[in-house]
Amino acid sequence: MKYNQRSTDFQKKGESVFELYCEKNNIQYKKASFFNDKFKGVDYWFKFKEQDSFEPVDVKYTPDIYLLNYRASMKKYITRHPFRDSTISKYYFYNHLGIIKINEHLEKYIKDIDGLRNYLYSINYMPGCHIKDNNKFAKTLEQSLYIVKLKLSTYLKDNCKIVYAKEDGDYFFKITKI
Repeated sequence: MKYNQRSTDFQKKGESVFELYCEKNNIQYKKASFFNDKFKGVDYWFKFKEQDSFEPVDVKYTPDIYLLNYRASMKKYITRHPFRDSTISKYYFYNHLGIIKINEHLEKYIKDIDGLRNYLYSINYMPGCHIKDNNKFAKTLEQSLYIVKLKLSTYLKDNCKIVYAKEDGDYFFKITKI
């Protein structure tokens, strides 16, 4: 599977910042294993002094909340963590915020988290041509992308919107504040 180089670069930068953050704040951490943890949305495991066990964390380098990709090579929508049913991380690490609880952060942007998760689950790995609006299939990729954008927008708070951008042939859907 081809990975987006920009995303890979951001991930590596985020991991470097996370490690520095933990060292500076005396937080124990372990790098997640690729095969057992990455597919569950875990980049690292961390433990504050007062904790008995390590907690999973999803490391982010950009301040954006990514929801979904359209992978051109697969011609399918791919849901992003933490919106997959396989996600076990309960924390985000943002370089500008530190370690925060995912759901508390998402509640600032999303009015119906469960509804959004259910919608994303329903289209995960769905071909773009299978997206429907009023029971009619999208005729073009552009129409499919627009239908998904409109549907995702219904789950957001009024001060937020969905944007999508094309990069290396793939599309990335994210939440931004207005």
